[in-house]
Amino acid sequence: MDEDCGLLIEGFDSSPFFMTTHNPPYYLDLFEAQGLRKARDLWAYHLEPTQGHVARLAPLADRVLRRMPGLVVRPIRKRDFNGEVARMKEIYNASWKDNWGFVPLTDAEFNFKAERLASLIVEELALMAERAGEPIGFMLSLPDYNQALRPLNGRLWPLGWLRFRRGVRAIRSGRVMLLGVKREYRARGIETLMLLRSFRWALERGFTNLELSWVLEDNRPMQRYLDVLGAWVYKRYRLYEQPVRSAG
Repeated sequence: MDEDCGLLIEGFDSSPFFMTTHNPPYYLDLFEAQGLRKARDLWAYHLEPTQGHVARLAPLADRVLRRMPGLVVRPIRKRDFNGEVARMKEIYNASWKDNWGFVPLTDAEFNFKAERLASLIVEELALMAERAGEPIGFMLSLPDYNQALRPLNGRLWPLGWLRFRRGVRAIRSGRVMLLGVKREYRARGIETLMLLRSFRWALERGFTNLELSWVLEDNRPMQRYLDVLGAWVYKRYRLYEQPVRSAG
C-alpha cells in the first residue's frame, strides 16, 4: 500500500487514476532549478483487457496448477481482515525487500494503510496466493474511484455520497496497484493466475481499460511480462533526490 509518489513527467493528457499524482509540466523545471536530480523513474502501463488475454493466459494457468499441487489463488476474506492484513504484510516485506528504495513496514504502518483502504477494497480484486496454507503472493487492484469522485467537484454533502455510490457502479476502469510474490516462488506463473482471475472479473463487469502502476524503470522482468501482455507505457513519474549538506 504505497503512498502516492512521483512527479508526473510524461502523460499529461491522461486523467489521473485513483491514488496517483498529477501536476502541471512546469513542475519539472521548478524541481530541477532547486538542484533536485533524478533518482528513479516509475512507469505506468495501460492495458485494454480482452477475451484474448483470458484465452492466452488460461492454458498457462492450468499448467501452473498442475505443476504446483496445493496452490490456491483466492479473494481475501474481509471477515478475517486482520489476519489477511498480517499475511499481506509478510508477503510485502519479503517480496519487495530487494527493490530500490524499499523500507520494511512495521505492523502499525501496514495496519494504518490497510485500514484506509478497507472500505474501498473489492474482494475479487484483492487476491491471495497460498500453497499448502502458506501465503506466497498477493495482488491488489482497485476500481478507478476517481471516475465517481470527479463529477462531485469536492462536494460530498448533502447528497454527494449518494452520487458517489451511484457513480461507483458505472466505473469501467481499474488500477493494479501491487503484485508481489515471494522470491522462492517467482518465475513459476503465480502472477499469471492472479492476473487471469482479475481479467475475468473485469471483463464480466465491462471494464475497458486498466492501469498497472507503478513499475520501476529497472524492473526488467515485470516490464517484459507486461510487454508480452500487450500493455504499453503511457505515463512516467520521477522520484528526485538531493544531497544533504552538512551544517558545518
